[in-house]
Amino acid sequence: MDDIRFVPPGGGLATVLRPDFDPRREALLEGPEPPLPFSGPGTGAATYREITPGHAVVRVSTSVPACCWCETRTTPNWHATIDGHPADVLITDYLIQGVAVPAGTHTVDLSYRDPAIGWGLAASAVAWSLLLAAVAWGWRRRSTRRLD
Repeated sequence: MDDIRFVPPGGGLATVLRPDFDPRREALLEGPEPPLPFSGPGTGAATYREITPGHAVVRVSTSVPACCWCETRTTPNWHATIDGHPADVLITDYLIQGVAVPAGTHTVDLSYRDPAIGWGLAASAVAWSLLLAAVAWGWRRRSTRRLD
């Protein structure tokens, strides 16, 4: 990769659709300002391990501040930590998530947390409880009529 280009929020799609954009030579970071002072070419390696579809751990080692690209579509519900400290999930190449990491060896933990899932589970529990209460009430009422 030769270069990292920064574009303002919302400018990623127009940039990746340009005929001169080559993702093999250029990386795109979308946001108001660079999260780290990227200093140019360096060396690095990363090991990606998926724990579950909503949780992954990346072990990153880099000689300069870098962006760790994770081949997962970015959404607002992804959260990241670097060595246990909160980190921003960046929009890279318009739709891929990335995390800026400082030079050195680090562990990036990515997790997907959607509060709507919890609300949906709670609503389902209430609905099942009401249904079971209605069935029990009907069964008890029917049993009481037989005794009369």
